[in-house]
Amino acid sequence: MTEYLYDRENPKSNFRQRLTGIEGFMYGNPNMNERADMIGRALAKETDGDFTKFVMKTAKPRDMAQKWRMFKNIARFVKNPFGYLFWKQMTITSQNRFRLTWFLLIWHLYQSFALYMLTKNKKEGMIHKWYWHIGMVNHYYGAPKSRYFFPADRKKNYVRYSNFHQMRQNKRTSMIHTNWWCRDQNFRKYFDMRKRNDIKPALSGFKDEPIYNEQMRQMQEWIDLRHSKQSK
Repeated sequence: MTEYLYDRENPKSNFRQRLTGIEGFMYGNPNMNERADMIGRALAKETDGDFTKFVMKTAKPRDMAQKWRMFKNIARFVKNPFGYLFWKQMTITSQNRFRLTWFLLIWHLYQSFALYMLTKNKKEGMIHKWYWHIGMVNHYYGAPKSRYFFPADRKKNYVRYSNFHQMRQNKRTSMIHTNWWCRDQNFRKYFDMRKRNDIKPALSGFKDEPIYNEQMRQMQEWIDLRHSKQSK
């Protein structure tokens, strides 16, 4: 019933199994299979039927035209990316050397990597903005990897970071749609009891106050030293 699919009468049909590999050298020759048979007979006569002799004594010549081919292809791609990809895939697709589906899969792989990089950079940018809002970075101090730090405003951050569990979570790209500084309901009773008993948040007595004072004193010394040099 499906015999017509195999096209046994046409020796160059794409449905037939290719055995010689001559199709990879000369496209469109009307007597391609006959040439393959003639080449095989000549090689067999020359090597006494042992093709290994031909392989062992044949040295692959150096093709000097390949020296700059990569740079030429890159230049063509930069000049017209879509045109280069279209004509490249059309040429080898018409020769049945490559399938259009393979191009689509490769394009999908590239897009997945590009979107991954875009999302990664977006996430890192949003994390940096979060550092800016809480006072960890500014125009003069960089990321937290630096040994210098910019003191945070405790009074402002008390309300915003009352839920310290969320404060220590890694920020995601979706944070632009989420009020991640809102209080968690698990702490509702805690805050309610403090409000009923009129317990105000502490503004002093923290362990980091000596560190903060020492840092500010050192910074003031540097400022005074800089001004003293400028006055001279």
